Amino acid sequence: LIVGSSGASPVYWSDREIHVLALPAGHLSGNARAVNDLGVIVGQTHTFEPPGFTVSHATVWEDGVPRVLPSLPGARITGATDLNERGQIVGFSAFTESGLLHAVLWEDGAVHDLGALEGDFFSGTDSINEAGQVIGLSSGGDGSQVLLWEDGGFAIPRPFTRFPNSYAGGINDRGEIAATIYLTTGECCSAVLAKGPDKRNVVVIQPSAFSVDVNNRGQVIGVDTSGPEYRGFVWGP
Repeated sequence: LIVGSSGASPVYWSDREIHVLALPAGHLSGNARAVNDLGVIVGQTHTFEPPGFTVSHATVWEDGVPRVLPSLPGARITGATDLNERGQIVGFSAFTESGLLHAVLWEDGAVHDLGALEGDFFSGTDSINEAGQVIGLSSGGDGSQVLLWEDGGFAIPRPFTRFPNSYAGGINDRGEIAATIYLTTGECCSAVLAKGPDKRNVVVIQPSAFSVDVNNRGQVIGVDTSGPEYRGFVWGP
């Protein structure tokens, strides 16, 4: 299955045919972001509320039936970005006190604020693997930083402590992290893959590019920005 959007509709493709996913009652548009091996799909749907606000909701589809996930209190922007086979779902939701976004985890029907690095005002998730490791970023005045949530806490994984401006694209079940790092001069950028038990072995897989995701074979997809036209690429075995 492949999921995404077409116009204002969340959709999936199966056997080269496109299928429109139903929207929750009262919702006007949406997009699908991820699907697991059980065919459960997650994404985001939108409502319009006076006097002119668009409110976004994290949504899960099981057997084609949509269900809105809970948001952090008072949130107007919430979305789901990935899920695993255990039913853990990750995404983002507005953080009440600041009005900005925080990374969140949905588990057993409840939403959990995953937090951010001290002093940062934004965090978000990109991917979760079968071990429950969540990869994403935390961002503040000094740029963004790859962040890994696991075992109830979070940390900057090695070697991303050396790169003050970086963000993750995905994590596979081996714990390999596809990410993008920026040069200290602020120039764009290199697509990298962090490998090994402690993620110390970093391979620059493409300069002037950014990483989007990595699968369990270690293949990375990304976008090459070196030429006059951006081009997608696949790297790996």
